[in-house]
Amino acid sequence: MNLIPRKPLVQDAQLTHDESSGTAAGGCVVFLSGDQMVSCVAASGNEPFGLLGQNVLAEAGNLPKGFRFPGQLGSADAFLGDPVMVAHGGGTYETDYYADNGSIDAGDALYAVIETPADNGKLTNSTGGPVAPNNGAPQKVATAMNSLSAAQVTAGQPLLIKLEL
Repeated sequence: MNLIPRKPLVQDAQLTHDESSGTAAGGCVVFLSGDQMVSCVAASGNEPFGLLGQNVLAEAGNLPKGFRFPGQLGSADAFLGDPVMVAHGGGTYETDYYADNGSIDAGDALYAVIETPADNGKLTNSTGGPVAPNNGAPQKVATAMNSLSAAQVTAGQPLLIKLEL
């Protein structure tokens, strides 16, 4: 699932995924990594810009660049260097792309995990670990609109969020 628009406000398809940053999952918190390019946040200084609206996959290594199998045509997935949809400017979304670090309560501020390779770009309600900053302070990315118990978080139940970026 990763990211489902429920009441989107701004969804931008004029940006491309930065090939040098590797593959990415839909719902990942992204930053502007270059001229009209986005990458998932991963380090301090990566200021959150929006949420990636689709998965970004690697090209098949033994085939020409841009080759697609028939089953990939019409897919919502993008490939390295392709234009991607980025949600920003508010709106309501449903996601299962969040860090498994306990329960989430309705009204919790959500931040982007950084400096944790397995969780980079995922949403978290904890500022105990490294989170993406804005001028040194944690940057609020979204607000949780429903509550999930620790068991529901572990199971990857959908979380309804209000995007703050």
